[in-house]
Amino acid sequence: MINNRRSTSESSTPQINRKLVCLFVCMGLFLSLGYSEVLGKSITCPIEVNEVSETSLSQIYLSKNTKNNFPVAAQATLTAYNSEVGQTDDTPFITASGDRVEYGVIAANWLPFGTKVVIPELFGDDIFIVKDRMNKRFNDTNKIDIWLADKSEAIEFGVKNVEVTIYPI
Repeated sequence: MINNRRSTSESSTPQINRKLVCLFVCMGLFLSLGYSEVLGKSITCPIEVNEVSETSLSQIYLSKNTKNNFPVAAQATLTAYNSEVGQTDDTPFITASGDRVEYGVIAANWLPFGTKVVIPELFGDDIFIVKDRMNKRFNDTNKIDIWLADKSEAIEFGVKNVEVTIYPI
């Protein structure tokens, strides 16, 4: 008879990733206490997190430099777009999240919908919210596209590399 049992050293049970556990604990705090309660507080993950490569932008919250404290400062490349079919799709006034465009809407493939971003160097305390996406060729970049109503303003904006402050959802 063939023994189909595995030894304990060959267990197929997946290992729990400590970084993910930490992330879920922090997310649980946001959900249980409410965004406004947690926003002004510093949250530190009790698990030491190793540095994430610069190309892993979607994991910015786990980087060694932030130690999971919020808000997070990050370098980003900013451009601007407007509601023109050539720059969007056939519904130029509707964002990828389904909302209508307005001042404060940004597109960023590396941040989840609803993430709040402040760009102090260019816009002071104005709060921008990720509600749109860019072409998939920008998936692995730290690019942020700011919606502007006027095409000439968007062109004049150009490309800027600045520090942004990210407030998680």
